Amino acid sequence: MHILAIYGSPRKDGFSSRLHNEFIIPFERRGFLVSRVFAYDLNIFPCQACNYCKENKSCFLKDDMTDIYRLIEEADIISISSPLYFSSVPSPLKAIIDRTQCLWEKYRSEGKYNNSHRYGFFICTGGSIYQDMFCGVQQMMRHFFNGINLSFDVSDFVFVNNTDSMEKIPEEKILQINYSAAKYIRLITED
Repeated sequence: MHILAIYGSPRKDGFSSRLHNEFIIPFERRGFLVSRVFAYDLNIFPCQACNYCKENKSCFLKDDMTDIYRLIEEADIISISSPLYFSSVPSPLKAIIDRTQCLWEKYRSEGKYNNSHRYGFFICTGGSIYQDMFCGVQQMMRHFFNGINLSFDVSDFVFVNNTDSMEKIPEEKILQINYSAAKYIRLITED
């Protein structure tokens, strides 16, 4: 079993990264292969909107995304963590998301939209607190997971606001993360 963990924060010890590590621990303990990818460590060009992928079902750009495509297609679970940047994710993570357009083109043309045995999970933290602050990023992640043919449950997504006023992760969020990890371990091992 393989989990791809994509970290979207520039801070490897920030709130979203620490929550992501909490999510990964149970998988490691059960012997899952865990591939950690840090978006800020990669050299990934933004999508050029050239339509090459529409015709060729692949991307003409050759950069670190080439390895990410393989990891995405091999993974049973893809977990993503990110801080909230203007109702979205930081640009290095957004570049990864946008560049998966070629996978969407490939799956759509091949009629391969039924991989319910692959799952997506999302963690997002925000420094502020205001009504509906995670609505935009939640919608984007729904489209992303659908585009790369993953099953997901939005109610499992973990959102933590007001982190600018926190020193440590709230215990109830760690419990929520542990519950989600247990759920996905069960789903993967039962498939």
